[in-house]
Amino acid sequence: MMVDFALNLTWEILAILAAFASVLVAILVYMASKFFGSGQLETQAKGEMVFAASTLVLVLFVIGVLVVADGLAMEYINFVFFNGNLDSATLEHATVSDFVVFYIQNSKDCSVSFLNKMYIMDIYVQAVQSIIMEVMMSELATGFFMNIFTERITNLTSILTFYIIIYYVLFEILMFLKYFGMYFFTFGVVLRALPPTRGAGAFIMALCIGLYFVFPLSYVLMTNVFLEHYSSLGLGSLSVGSFVQFVSTGPTLAGECKIQSLQDFNLQLPSSTAGAFDITKAVFENSLNVKANENIFSDILDSAFAFLDMLTMQLCLLPFLAITVTLSFVLSSSALFGATIPEIGRGLVKLI
Repeated sequence: MMVDFALNLTWEILAILAAFASVLVAILVYMASKFFGSGQLETQAKGEMVFAASTLVLVLFVIGVLVVADGLAMEYINFVFFNGNLDSATLEHATVSDFVVFYIQNSKDCSVSFLNKMYIMDIYVQAVQSIIMEVMMSELATGFFMNIFTERITNLTSILTFYIIIYYVLFEILMFLKYFGMYFFTFGVVLRALPPTRGAGAFIMALCIGLYFVFPLSYVLMTNVFLEHYSSLGLGSLSVGSFVQFVSTGPTLAGECKIQSLQDFNLQLPSSTAGAFDITKAVFENSLNVKANENIFSDILDSAFAFLDMLTMQLCLLPFLAITVTLSFVLSSSALFGATIPEIGRGLVKLI
């Protein structure tokens, strides 16, 4: 029974219990000072009682503000991105971090689709290039129309792989902040109750709120500015059904890219049923077809480079701006929780 109760404790309950425990400890110290007749200890206990009571009020205030702010943020997301079509159950269970992950997941799916196209193109291009090099006995003979594809394919593959890694880094950070980020807020409440670590605890409280709420919300607000550019790539409006499924089941490893033009490029892998020699023969016989499909290859590469502009904005520029806003919030709000950078240093020196 106790194990089940511990597993069901949310960060809100833990933070309230930690703040209430600090009040209780201060009262016990005050009672002990009265019992032993220590005036100095009584004065310190009174100060700690006032500070612990303010901590409890501050924790209740933060919980109430975050509950209201989460609801308002999801209503804003529902109105701007889903035209108000999300149901109340989804709005109740979804968080801003959920939407950010859902928003950038399509970019990851499109990156994987582009990588698949690059892989298929590279099979034909590299095969024809190798055959021409063997026949012409010179690498210069392939530079007219083949190297331009191989170089761009190589560059795009490296860049898309980098952005996919950035996506998973953001995904893991946002999911960690969603499920575990505010538990560190409770740890900050505990540290704030101790005089030597009071400044560090208050700073942790401000940092947790900034990372949990301000960081994804600032990303969403800045994303709205670039929504027109997002739609211009053919991604269209965000699907209500997809987001509802995302909230209920979580993100999927293999999704479907929503870029319409990318679906028109039908490239097929060469058949491997007849062995490697027949594959090379088939590619060599269709080398003129590679030249004939030069426009298709160029369109895919041009679409990929246009897609990279959006990836740079979504996975590099906007997160950087969002973390800048978050750190500004932390530095400006840390005084509200009673934290200053010099106080943190002095408190750690006293603790040591």
